[in-house]
Amino acid sequence: MGKEWVRMAGFALVGAMSIRLAVPGRRKRTIKQPLTAASLVLLLPVILEGTRLLVESGGPSREDLALDIFAILAGGFASLFIPPTLQAFSGFLLFNLALLGEKLSPYRFSLQPRHSFQWIPFYELCNVRTPDSFYEAVLTFVSFAILGGLSQLSSPRRARWEVVIYALAFSGAMEFAQMFLPARTAEVTDILVAGLGAWTGAYFCAAVESARSGQNYLTEPIQSQARR
Repeated sequence: MGKEWVRMAGFALVGAMSIRLAVPGRRKRTIKQPLTAASLVLLLPVILEGTRLLVESGGPSREDLALDIFAILAGGFASLFIPPTLQAFSGFLLFNLALLGEKLSPYRFSLQPRHSFQWIPFYELCNVRTPDSFYEAVLTFVSFAILGGLSQLSSPRRARWEVVIYALAFSGAMEFAQMFLPARTAEVTDILVAGLGAWTGAYFCAAVESARSGQNYLTEPIQSQARR
């Protein structure tokens, strides 16, 4: 159940980026530009639901399709009205809320209830090796990579170690809270994967910004946006 929050947040970012690419801030806006971008991006959830016909364990879902389209339109609509200086920070807040909804959702039926804390890093990936544990690790890594990238972009002067510390603290707090939820598993693996994902996202976004400004992203935080 909780994965829908992260999925909708991701599609909202896709919609926002597509509109911003189609309608740059300094170009005169016309109705044709955002409509063209939205019509092309809206094909993505349609294609994704269509490919689920090839998956034996689950077919297309009209509810998922509707939620994905709604998220794309909401993200695109918001990007036209949110000031450019607040767009990365808005995405950062959006993904914080999405991760809270995903991690603290009381509905999870694939695992048995367990209220202890698993302190052995990567225990399930090395010993149990279930598809659910691998999927959870990948989802956590990608989600926190997006969160770390948005955090770096929203505050250009922020060092990458600060992004990682925030991700570790945020993920650790959610893992601790999961000990009090039914059918949830709290483990140190998710905390470590969250920190690695946040560092990767922040590093990637810093590299992109540094390539645009000619700055050394290996040792310095992003300064180009601050100068602008």
